[in-house]
Amino acid sequence: MRQYVDSWRGWTPHRLTAMALWLSCGFAGSAHAGYTLMTNPVWISAPRETARPFAVNDLFWTGEFGTFSEIYRDTAYDLNIQPADLVTYRYTLSGQVIAASNESVVYSGEYEVFIVLGHIRIADVSAGSFLLSAEFQSPTRAILRGDLIQDPGRGPGDPSLPDLSYGGFPIEFSGVYEETLVGVGGLLDGEFRQEAIPSPATALLLGVTGIGYATRRRR
Repeated sequence: MRQYVDSWRGWTPHRLTAMALWLSCGFAGSAHAGYTLMTNPVWISAPRETARPFAVNDLFWTGEFGTFSEIYRDTAYDLNIQPADLVTYRYTLSGQVIAASNESVVYSGEYEVFIVLGHIRIADVSAGSFLLSAEFQSPTRAILRGDLIQDPGRGPGDPSLPDLSYGGFPIEFSGVYEETLVGVGGLLDGEFRQEAIPSPATALLLGVTGIGYATRRRR
């Protein structure tokens, strides 16, 4: 046992850090940084009394479904959807106002992302709940921001499909809503964003660097 303990005495903080860097290169293929999925404008039904702003319990939903236009990957290792496949992806939002105060409105509801061929839904990609806040810059224009939370067990129905949540992380949503028919609805244009997630190698590197720092401090 002692020989194994003694063998670690030669591992200085600098050597440990170097090893972590080497390991990080080996794990590079499993690192994720993020992606951005751009949407096309989609009709949102959002009925309200024209004489007042949005109020609690007012409903809203995508008229049929939303579509995606492009995907931007942060690194070569991130989620990739080929253009020919992306045109088959659809999403829906359905919810209601749960809080409203002056120009601020909070929406809660459910979302789905799925794949269609023709008019047939053939695969589920992601589904769960959302919480979005809307800041109205005018009575008919709002900036939306919030999170889509994928429910456990409601990720890709086929293992060959991408996991938009990167293993259960929130998907950020942001967009602009323009009410084009007052009291009826308007167009929503936005994006799905997955933020950076450190790879196991990055976490190891940070941990080893911390160990090295603590070792130098004790000296």
